[in-house]
Amino acid sequence: MIRKPFVLKDLFRILYGISPVHAVLLSALLTGSLVTMVVLLQIPNPNMILVAGLVTASAMFGYCGGATSGMIMLIYSLYFFSDEHSFMTFSDLNAEKILVVLVGILITMFIVCKLRAMEARVYARYRNLQEALKAENLVLKEMSHTDALTGVMNRMALHRDLENFRHEDITVIMLDLDRFKEVNDKFGHDNGDRVLRRTGELLREVFGKEHSYRYGGDEFIIILPGAAPDEVTVKLDRIMATRPGLESDSSPTRVGFSVGYVSVGRDSCASVRDLLALADRKMYDAKSGGRNRVVG
Repeated sequence: MIRKPFVLKDLFRILYGISPVHAVLLSALLTGSLVTMVVLLQIPNPNMILVAGLVTASAMFGYCGGATSGMIMLIYSLYFFSDEHSFMTFSDLNAEKILVVLVGILITMFIVCKLRAMEARVYARYRNLQEALKAENLVLKEMSHTDALTGVMNRMALHRDLENFRHEDITVIMLDLDRFKEVNDKFGHDNGDRVLRRTGELLREVFGKEHSYRYGGDEFIIILPGAAPDEVTVKLDRIMATRPGLESDSSPTRVGFSVGYVSVGRDSCASVRDLLALADRKMYDAKSGGRNRVVG
């Protein structure tokens, strides 16, 4: 498996999701390491180094990190400026310096943490927008592969899915509405569209949307992987018994289906495209045999 390279946004995602306890521990480790370095190396003016640690902890971990780092920095300042490092007694000048350090810590921590909080809100909004965009893209992708009139999958989806049906027991069904042009001519295109919509509903109910495709006009394709012959027969019987109807002035009219199908095992060397062509021929056999029948 190919691993994705670690990028800066991955670090941000980790830092924004870190717990307060971990933020305190990491900030203490960061600032404590800087203080230890300052003491061991006897750096004469370590303020900039320690301020850098405060800014880093505040920027990375917010108030938890800033407060932790600021506390360690203040403790070190008490050690550094106290008489004989006693933490208790200070000259007037050093006491003023401690006060300046404390004010500097608070101002620096407040400003940096405020900026970090603003950044966190922007990042959260960015993540929400990214998730919303991803969801909308999924909806648009689904819409692009769905026939708007019938609600089944369209021809583009069929071409996308063909490779998914290789090396399986498979049944391919081709279904065509009988004399659909006459339906449009006699009852109007609105009624013709109603018949197509009802056909799409019927195919989704019986076979499932993921297996049903509008191939073009009044032709539909159903691809059933792993379906037993008896199951296919039951489903086809239900389709033929539930034909979409039209209410005319004289009497109800039902539109028939001519259906051709072919079933093969996974050992077959025929491609799905070959099976589509064979099912199409079976469908035309049904039409030439009198329509409103199943041949397969």
